[in-house]
Amino acid sequence: MTPAYARLLLNLAVAAGTVRRLPCEVCGRSRTDGHHRWGYDDPLRVAWLCRSHHQREHGTQGQRGVVIALRARGLTQSEAARQAGISRQRVHQLTRAEPEAV
Repeated sequence: MTPAYARLLLNLAVAAGTVRRLPCEVCGRSRTDGHHRWGYDDPLRVAWLCRSHHQREHGTQGQRGVVIALRARGLTQSEAARQAGISRQRVHQLTRAEPEAV
C-alpha cells in the first residue's frame, strides 16, 4: 500500500468517526497527524504525533537509514559517523535492533 493511500484511508476513518484522533503521544498537543510508524500495510495503526514530533521522528529514521547504508558498505562505526556527520555514540544508538523512541 502506498503512503498516500494509507493517509487517505486514515483520514476517511477519522472523518467517519471510526478512528479517533488522539493527542500527541510525546507532548499532549491536541493538533496531531497519524504517523505510520509500523508501515503502511495497516493504515489505521498509527502513532498520533504533533507536527514537531512527527518531523523529529522522520529525522531520526532518516539518520538511521543513512547509518545502516554506510555500515552495510563495510564502514566501521567511526567511519560511518564521520561520513554521516554525527557522533560514534549516535551511530551505535541508531544501529541497535530497535530504533529509539523520539
